[in-house]
Parts: sequence; structure tokens; C-alpha cells
Amino acid sequence: MILLASVAVGLVAYLAAGLLTGYLPRITARVQVPRRGRVERQTWLLQAGTELSVAQFVVGSLAAGAVAFALVAAITGSPVVAIVPAAALGFLPRAYFGHRRARRLSELAFASKAKWGYDREFMERCRPELTFEPTQLAGLRAHLLEEEGEILGFFALRGTPPEGELADLFVAPSAMARGIGTALLDAARELAASAGFHSLHIHSDPFAEGFYLRNGAVRIGEIPSSSIPGRLLPLLRLDLAGAVSKSGLA
Repeated sequence: MILLASVAVGLVAYLAAGLLTGYLPRITARVQVPRRGRVERQTWLLQAGTELSVAQFVVGSLAAGAVAFALVAAITGSPVVAIVPAAALGFLPRAYFGHRRARRLSELAFASKAKWGYDREFMERCRPELTFEPTQLAGLRAHLLEEEGEILGFFALRGTPPEGELADLFVAPSAMARGIGTALLDAARELAASAGFHSLHIHSDPFAEGFYLRNGAVRIGEIPSSSIPGRLLPLLRLDLAGAVSKSGLA
């Protein structure tokens, strides 16, 4: 058992050194990850505010689990007992970065909406609607524009083809008036079309309605606000026929 713990600790130290320096060991026998899946995982990490690569994140998670396994196995003398805490610690980085990702996107969404000039009381009433939980984001197709580690804006899609919803589209205040909103909408249009959607519904902020109308959406009605009782929001539809690739987002 002591030998097993020593081997595990040595392996962890080796992997940790590679994680910190950026030089990871080359493993010839590995699972081939589809390119699109790898891009989506890297996007997830960027949204969480880390520059770790997918490989570094996986190795770090495995290292955390290996440390827990080695210590618990050495203390209890039972590898079986060590499995549960090892698995829990191995999943801890994903939980941490998941919450960090949700917090960053929530802060951006709140700051973006506040730029329309709403007062503090109004914004606080909207905060729950603008706050994302990790479990909520897991059910959305969330994508962002990023520049040198800074999130410029993001959008999220919801629903099942053929009709979906542009659930969110927010631009960071520091990135406004740079064409970021148009780039995000083009990317959302392209992604939704490639996923089989024919149209997207948009519950628009009244101040943002003109932007969507200029970019091809049409108003089809009104919908009650989720935050302010009695307030009605523009309900728009964006048809995706002829959507072409021009965004460059993953």
C-alpha cells in the first residue's frame, strides 16, 4: 500500500510540474476528442476566465483525484474506500470553474443592461433574471467573443429545432459601439441554422429592439416581463433562411 501511495504521489508531482510549466507529458494512447467538442470545452474554460488548455484542465483534475486517492488509501489501507473522495476531489475543479463562469457572465449581463440608463431599483429587480447558475448554463448553447482574456460579449440559444430562442445577447460596456453585438448576432444566426433551427424568438429589451429590427428580425407581438409585473417586452422573430458563415466563432 505504501508503494502504491508513493507511485501515485510521484505521478501527481510529475503531472503537476507539467501543468504549471505548460509542458505536459506526451501520452500516445489517448482518447481522440472530436474537434468540435474540444473547441466547445475550450470556450467553456475561456468563459470561466482561465487560460488553461483543455489538456491542462483534464490533467489538473486527474491530479487532484490522484492525490486524494493516494492519501486516503495510505491512511485507511483500502483503495475501495479511497475511490469516493478521489472522485469528489477530481470533479472539484469543474464545479469551481462552473460557478466562476456563471458569475462572470452574470456580471457582464447586469452591467450591459445597466448601460441603457435604468435606475438602481429597476436593475435590482432584474438581477435574478440576469443571474446565471451553472446548472442553467448547462442547458444553453452559450458562446462568447473574447479578446486577450477579456469577454467582449456573449449569446445563448435555447430550445429544440425547428424553432428556438435567442435567450441572451449581451455586450460588455467597454466593448460597445465596436460592432460586437452584430458579430454575436451573426454567430447566433449561423450556429442556430447549422443546428437545424428555422427561426429564433427574441424577448427583446425595448432599447435593443431597433438593433434586432435592423438586422432582420420582425416584431410579432409582446410578452410579459419576467422581472417587472405589468411591463410588456417586444417579442421578435428572426428567420434563419440563408444564414451564412461570417462570424468566426466556435
